[in-house]
Amino acid sequence: MLTRRVKFGFGIGDLGGNLFFTIIGFYLLFYFTDIVGLNPALSGTAVMIGKVWDAITDPITGYYSDRTKSRFGRRRPYIFIGAIFSFFFMIQLFTPVSMKNEMSLFLYYTLVYSLLNTAYTLVNIPYTALLPELTDDYHERTILTGYRMSFAVLGTFAGAALVMPILNATSWPVMGGVMGGIMLASAMITVFAIRDLHHRYDDDPGRPRLLLHLYLRQQGSVPACPRRPALLQPALHPLLGIRLQKNRQEKSVYDRHVDRERWRPAFHHPWSRVRTDLRHRGDEPGGDRSFDPLRDAPFDPAGCRRV
Repeated sequence: MLTRRVKFGFGIGDLGGNLFFTIIGFYLLFYFTDIVGLNPALSGTAVMIGKVWDAITDPITGYYSDRTKSRFGRRRPYIFIGAIFSFFFMIQLFTPVSMKNEMSLFLYYTLVYSLLNTAYTLVNIPYTALLPELTDDYHERTILTGYRMSFAVLGTFAGAALVMPILNATSWPVMGGVMGGIMLASAMITVFAIRDLHHRYDDDPGRPRLLLHLYLRQQGSVPACPRRPALLQPALHPLLGIRLQKNRQEKSVYDRHVDRERWRPAFHHPWSRVRTDLRHRGDEPGGDRSFDPLRDAPFDPAGCRRV
């Protein structure tokens, strides 16, 4: 059961995200054209380049976040570092500078905006991936999503309503610092609210294949070693229709984007249903969550011998 602290801490992380997206969407082009003095065509091009760069860095960040192993987890280090850099780049972006050459001004703001997008990518992509890692319970995930959406609405309203009063009272750099500070605070609350999160499952991309092989070995269906992946292809088992089932969502045996969640081999036979003997005992009430079918199997999957 997740505590209220974890629910609140997870939900407030999206406040900074929607605050950021609202400010960029509402005010960035106006700032480039009317405050900085960029040509509208160059202003639009700078925003476009930043968005294209953001589309490139998103999957890269997700790839490395999935494969990060540290004592702080695989999501929190990125959120922590990205939030700090986002704060500084928000101030830098909304600090007007003057240059004699308009092209130099265009290149400068394109670079700063791209760096800001990269910094917030380090926050937003790992944050989005946190939900399935916090709990496997359907109802708790629904509650977490409710918290997140509530704070997302607050972030959108704050980004739309607070900018102009701050600008009327102070200046653009102060506004960037205030909004960047809110983004930093919301991300840090998320980082420290879930500090007790521990990953229970190995994220080795070969894990589904090995789990499948363990089951087939136990049933006597596969006498060979898992080093021969051809024996594991679903096409060679047309009557069984082998698939790997993860929380009722089927994925291919060779799906390389494996998360640290519970994988269960499932075999859909046309005449009967065969339930796996390798499911985690941690699923059952009072079960042992330390049980790992790869570690506690009756034979060594790598060496193909009884242990």
